Amino acid sequence: LSIAANDSTWGLPPLPNDIFLPDTPFSYFQSYGRKDARIFWGRNHDIRDFFQTLNTLEGNPLILLNGLSGVGKSSFLNAGILPRLCEEQSIYLNLRSSAVEPWQAICQVFDLPPEAEPAQLNQCWLEWEKQKALPLFIFFDQFEQLAYPESNGALNDFCEKIGAALEERIRGLTGESAEAIKL
Repeated sequence: LSIAANDSTWGLPPLPNDIFLPDTPFSYFQSYGRKDARIFWGRNHDIRDFFQTLNTLEGNPLILLNGLSGVGKSSFLNAGILPRLCEEQSIYLNLRSSAVEPWQAICQVFDLPPEAEPAQLNQCWLEWEKQKALPLFIFFDQFEQLAYPESNGALNDFCEKIGAALEERIRGLTGESAEAIKL
């Protein structure tokens, strides 16, 4: 229908009214951010497809946005996706600028200690969603930083813990255990 209407934003939530056209339409080698959302062109079909994935009940609770360095993953999230979500519905964590491991970062979101068990995180996540009556989306930007050898196993540790935390959700969606699904 969006093709027939010649509107690539059809079906997307509108951008908030507090986002205006920026002073300059170019960000050069900087990634686009929330303030640039009105000039973030050319990815509306991808943004709409991503929103459909986020809002599909059958969707996996883990989504990996993958691409080569510099292709615009951060801009896609910051200018294309996050401005269209309710502020209370999304949490953005940039692993490049964070001094903590990803498990610790996600625990901090729920005021849990870094040694929290996966079941505790899952319970807090579910309580948050019940209280807000909205699904919660947590976006980890620069996740590929964990693949570097100097990350000292942080990727494996995070995947093991988040898989355990979301085990019940994954099993409910797929009928399989989290171990059967590659993170």
